Amino acid sequence: MSFLNILLLGGAAAFLAPLAIHLLNRSRFQAVDWGAMHFLEAALQVNARRPQWESWLLLLLRCLIPILFAMGLARPVLTQLQVSGADGEQSLVVLLDNSVSMGVANGEVTALRSAVEATTGLAQRYRAAEFSVWSTGDQPRDVLNGTTFDPVRIERELAGLEANAGTEAAVAGLLAGIEQLGKMSNPSKQLVFMSDFQASQWSSLGDAQWSGIKQRLSAGPVPIQLSLLRLPLTAAADPTASTQNLAIRILPNDNWPVLPNESYRTEGLVTNYGSIAQDGVRVAFRVAQRDMASRTLSVPAGGTAQVSFACEFSSLGQHRIEMELINNEQLATDRLAADNRYQQVVSVIAPPKILLIDELAEPGSQASSDYLSMALAPFKSSAVGNPFQVEVARSAQLRPDKLQAYAAIVLTDVTRLEDEAVAAVLDFVRSGGGLMIFAGPRLDADWYNAKLHDEHPLLPMQFSSRQMAKPAEPMKLANERIQVPWLTIFHSSAAGDLASLEFSEWYELVAAKPLMRESLASERIASFEQSAAPHAAAEPMAASDELNRLLQFSNGMPWLVASRFGNGRVVQCATSCSEDGSNLPLQPVYLPLMQRLLAQLAVGSGDAIPSVTTSPPAADRPQSDGALTTPIDPRESDLRLISDAELKLLAEQLGATAVDSVDQFVEQEQVRSQGQEVWRWLIAALLAILFGELLLGQKITRGSS
Repeated sequence: MSFLNILLLGGAAAFLAPLAIHLLNRSRFQAVDWGAMHFLEAALQVNARRPQWESWLLLLLRCLIPILFAMGLARPVLTQLQVSGADGEQSLVVLLDNSVSMGVANGEVTALRSAVEATTGLAQRYRAAEFSVWSTGDQPRDVLNGTTFDPVRIERELAGLEANAGTEAAVAGLLAGIEQLGKMSNPSKQLVFMSDFQASQWSSLGDAQWSGIKQRLSAGPVPIQLSLLRLPLTAAADPTASTQNLAIRILPNDNWPVLPNESYRTEGLVTNYGSIAQDGVRVAFRVAQRDMASRTLSVPAGGTAQVSFACEFSSLGQHRIEMELINNEQLATDRLAADNRYQQVVSVIAPPKILLIDELAEPGSQASSDYLSMALAPFKSSAVGNPFQVEVARSAQLRPDKLQAYAAIVLTDVTRLEDEAVAAVLDFVRSGGGLMIFAGPRLDADWYNAKLHDEHPLLPMQFSSRQMAKPAEPMKLANERIQVPWLTIFHSSAAGDLASLEFSEWYELVAAKPLMRESLASERIASFEQSAAPHAAAEPMAASDELNRLLQFSNGMPWLVASRFGNGRVVQCATSCSEDGSNLPLQPVYLPLMQRLLAQLAVGSGDAIPSVTTSPPAADRPQSDGALTTPIDPRESDLRLISDAELKLLAEQLGATAVDSVDQFVEQEQVRSQGQEVWRWLIAALLAILFGELLLGQKITRGSS
């Protein structure tokens, strides 16, 4: 134990005063015997012992009073609690959570402003410390671009920090802070994480992650001291109101092309993260900042409600649509305003051009391409309504100069291609075009396998033997949940029933050896449904062909498979697109299915069908509509916090200290560097002794009177 004010300990000598008074005032008397005294002598001896012990106890208490008072003024410190290496010059890194939820106000001050004030307060208290400040919203960012000893600079740099940086990156922030401390020279290293500690963020992280962080904290020559400083979203007096929040988002589109003057339907989802049901919630829908419509709905506590709007776009290009919660009394208790509006950019395109190759294409003939032409361009007038521009030609027209104008090519029961046409198709697909192959009765399977599978790995699978169904037992598609996102509309019978399709003839599609495909580094093949960007780098085919299957027969054999070739896409069908061997073109599902397939192929042809997106490139955003707001992560809208017990457990897992204020952090830091001060305990003991001395003195006085 040591003392911060050692000189004041000399005041303990004041205990000599009550001792001297006691000794000087001892009663001196002379014994005089008288006749009846011997009858009381025995009783007096017994009753005299107790007052004597009480007097000694009173003397002890009076001596302890100045001693404890002097020790309290001297501020004793238990040095046994001092942390080794924590008393040197300090390096301090502050991690500031500036995610969206930190914009929630506690009174008139947001949680982020409280964090900024706490950081500047630390800088003022530790002027000799080397400081670094990192924000942890979305991804860690060095706010100061280095370190500083200047509190004024810290306050200036943090003045413009806003709570709009997406989702908190807790683990990445801690790792960045540890790495930063490794570059700082002072021996005592402190890491302070200031956050609201949302349950949706912190509860989802596992023990393995915290164990790795804990090891990193203790890996250096001097362990890093971590403190978790909670900045509550609201006062604890009303925990129910603290989590009340409504949020809206527009559900993602499935990359279906949007055409001019075509009805476009969009869906929104309103979520109530609070524990109180909200009625009369009004949602406004806007296009290019113009009010188009509004809906009123009810949202149950902890539930969701869906709302839909429709509109048309008269011009090509990118258009911003927006949904917003407006003019609601419920918004008076809404804790987070940033998630009350959601924007999306819709790309309106001209119908892409599709080239159908059919050797039997003659005016008035019943060729396979006739059915497909009607499905892709059902209207005679091409001015309005057709999602595709369709041309039909023979394979002799497959020349590089002609193919540049098309987004995709379809081989409809084509027997074989000439070498010049093969080279043109290979270059077309490799540069980003789409290719679809239907296998009708005139297809030469051996030629396709040798030329377009073995010599040039264009086909996803080989054509094996042609199969025939038993009479009155047609083959059907498997009744299973579709995993490909852009085909999930066929889960609903409103889009067409895949179960209605029946096949009497088809080719078996078999996979080649995976290693043979992977060895062709110049033409690497990837899963069709896992690729998102039209010109993304292709990956090798997986060891299993299951990832390339889009739809399959009820016997487990593939009906529709897909893959990548260069920057393009290839779809292979085991049957014809006509009524040869199936009822495919006679069913209502034929039109939406063919349109979906060709639309996805056209995505691979560059700019033909850009996706509907919430974050387009900056150069492509609408210039007249203003800035596009960043979508809010739904986890940020859930304002529930981890409990005090969970925060304490988290601190134990990290070997950290949980604090609620800068003052508490400073106190904990003082304990680590100097030890624990115990003067409060001594003052408490002093008050107890004073009270005991008062009671004992009164008792002795009453007994002697």
